[in-house]
Amino acid sequence: MLDNKDIYKEVYFLNLKDDAVCSGRLTGTIINEAGYIMHVIFEPKTKTFYNKDDAVVFYSLEEAQKALIKFKPINDSMVNLKRDTDKRLDEMRETINGKPHFLEYVKLAKQGM
Repeated sequence: MLDNKDIYKEVYFLNLKDDAVCSGRLTGTIINEAGYIMHVIFEPKTKTFYNKDDAVVFYSLEEAQKALIKFKPINDSMVNLKRDTDKRLDEMRETINGKPHFLEYVKLAKQGM
């Protein structure tokens, strides 16, 4: 556990998937196996612990809201790029291997292979 003077303070973090700023109480800060700082945040409303790998927490709501406005378009671009890449990979697989045979797999699974 890292020495964190801000432990148990209310912090804010970005939930880019839902386009929201979330808040919770900082309950711990550790370094994960990959060497990244990871904050453990407890959200009282849902009684949920979040492990934030990106180490981006904000100590004021205004700061978090500004960051959401700034980083949401960047995140959306990254998500769209990943979707396009996945689609291209699927097209390449179909070109090389033919169409997916999921129906055949379902039949085999029902027969017990």
